[in-house]
Amino acid sequence: MGLKDKIRSDLKASMKNQDKISLSVLRLLNSDIRNKEIELIKEIGDDDVVKIIKSNVKKRKDSVEMYKQGKREDLVKQEESEIVILQKYLPEEMGEEAIRTIVKNVISKTGLGKSSDFGGLMKEVMKETGGNADGKTVSSIVRDELGKIQ
Repeated sequence: MGLKDKIRSDLKASMKNQDKISLSVLRLLNSDIRNKEIELIKEIGDDDVVKIIKSNVKKRKDSVEMYKQGKREDLVKQEESEIVILQKYLPEEMGEEAIRTIVKNVISKTGLGKSSDFGGLMKEVMKETGGNADGKTVSSIVRDELGKIQ
């Protein structure tokens, strides 16, 4: 069963169970998937679905930060519960040690080791992680490793 099918199946289950939060999140996610398919004029695969889910999670994390600044704890809790629902469909993210190992390997393989090489190094590391690592975490580790070289 593909990721789209799993989402649609869970959408039906949340309708039956009258789980309003899951229903709302999965409806929006399903809509985003259909819109992307219409935009591309083809069915999308699991990789594209994961990108859509990550985009939705990022939007909600940004909203959480804004709501925290506005002292709206009720909305913070709602957004965080929606993030939990979405993260069930994402692959397991890499840990910091695995990312650090990849960064070190990429530095030695490519020879990128100056602070001016940050962008190129990030690009290569993100390719190596296959999208299974948080960009902020990768960025901080890359900066840390480049700082050790300087």
